[in-house]
Amino acid sequence: MCFSATASFTSSAILTGAGILALSRTRSALERPFAAIPLLFAAQQFAEGCLWLGLGSSHDAGVRASTYIFLFFAQILWPIWIPISMMYMETDLIRRRILLLLSGLGGSLSIYMAACLIIFGSRADIIGHHIFYTDAYPIQFVALSGIAYGLTTILSPLVSGIRKMWILGIAIAAAYLFTSIFYGYYTTSVWCYCAAMLSTVVVWILVTMNRPVTIANAPSAALVKQP
Repeated sequence: MCFSATASFTSSAILTGAGILALSRTRSALERPFAAIPLLFAAQQFAEGCLWLGLGSSHDAGVRASTYIFLFFAQILWPIWIPISMMYMETDLIRRRILLLLSGLGGSLSIYMAACLIIFGSRADIIGHHIFYTDAYPIQFVALSGIAYGLTTILSPLVSGIRKMWILGIAIAAAYLFTSIFYGYYTTSVWCYCAAMLSTVVVWILVTMNRPVTIANAPSAALVKQP
């Protein structure tokens, strides 16, 4: 996260509650990857909270572990998890195919980012009351990987036909624009924090989802009188 260990741990606790609530609102296994998003963000924010503490006490081993755990979520997991979780829930064939393509793009990006993290490494420092992540990834692919990241994490919710999912996509895009303008050097940390807190919208989307009426999810069917 961006401000302090306390803020990171507080957001992690809030997101844990939101994730548990979201999972309790699922009605099929296909909805669970999407419902798990707040819990995954909770783990990511907890890792950055530990990073704050490690940077403050110069525990090198803990700092390295926390840095890599945070970046695993930020750079490797989300590009593939977001489109796949939405593809699983999609019922429209065309939208599913688009989300499948985005999932393939996200998978390729995740593999690339994982290789970069392993080969080139990364480090974290506290600068100006924020955490700044420094890496030496190939500069010629920075713009391309940034576009791919945006397509998988922002475009996926906009492609989805799930009710109100587009609101999540717009909110995440607005958060990215805001952090890029006002926190340019700390975009990785600040945007991840904003996206994490916005993931609480997952609960609202699951609560308001239109699902096919079946015997399994329509208790009122039991009240229909038989002839």
